Amino acid sequence: PRQAAAILCGGDRTAGLRRVEAPACVIHGALDPLVHPDGGRRTAEALPHAEWVLFDAMAHDLPRPLWGRLTQALVRTAARAR
Repeated sequence: PRQAAAILCGGDRTAGLRRVEAPACVIHGALDPLVHPDGGRRTAEALPHAEWVLFDAMAHDLPRPLWGRLTQALVRTAARAR
């Protein structure tokens, strides 16, 4: 409940996200019951150097079977930071 309240009260962060210069990786689960995937996609679109990664078999968690693919996405992001 606290996370949902924070999201609702937080306001629009788009302008701030557009100023982020670091590479980013926005990871989202297609089955997320808390935050619709469109929210993650819009976050990735607002970040100038973001990779959008959607996992079909993931909800609002990081399931062990996806750890390898999650790690690969994070490694790609770290490599872009060099």
